[in-house]
This record gives sequence, C-alpha cells and structure tokens, in this order.
Amino acid sequence: MDWTEAEGWLVAEHQGAIIGAIQILMGKPMAHVGHLAVLPRYEKQGPAAWLALAAEQLLANSGADAVTGMIMNDELMPLAIRRGATHTGTAQVFMKRLPRKK
Repeated sequence: MDWTEAEGWLVAEHQGAIIGAIQILMGKPMAHVGHLAVLPRYEKQGPAAWLALAAEQLLANSGADAVTGMIMNDELMPLAIRRGATHTGTAQVFMKRLPRKK
C-alpha cells in the first residue's frame, strides 16, 4: 500500500465558523476516514452526510479503490450499510505512541 499522500481534514463551515470535520488519510489502493464530528445543533441537518460524501469523492479522485473506517456509534452502522459499506465485524481500537527522532 502507498500511504505517502498527505493526510488532513475536510471541514464544513456555516457563516465563517467550522461546524463539522472529517479526518482523511489518502492511500492507494485503500484510503481511510477517521473521526467525523458535527456540532450538536447541526446534527441531522446534512453536514455529516456532505462531509462523508466529499471525503469519498476526494479519496476516489486521488486514486483510492476502497476506504476503511470505524463507526463508534452502533446506531450509525445501518446508515453506512445503506450507503454501500460492508460491516466487517466488531473491532478493538488501540493507540500506541511512537517515538520520534530528535
């Protein structure tokens, strides 16, 4: 896999303020979407769906054939499935700090 592309965030703005964001990691053949967050007062009003679609389009246009991601809220999995995702099972999430060269 090629993970050399820059990673970053897509943001949704309303009247100059950031109201939501999604983390993306470009890769070939597989990319990854990380955290997706929207301010509570904008939930169920479209920004999350727009961010997810924009991330998918950006990753596809950058050469990714597929995308991975994790959903922490079980209520959202049916929505992801309706949008074409495949539920691959339960996952355990981990974090490990990596040493940096000085």
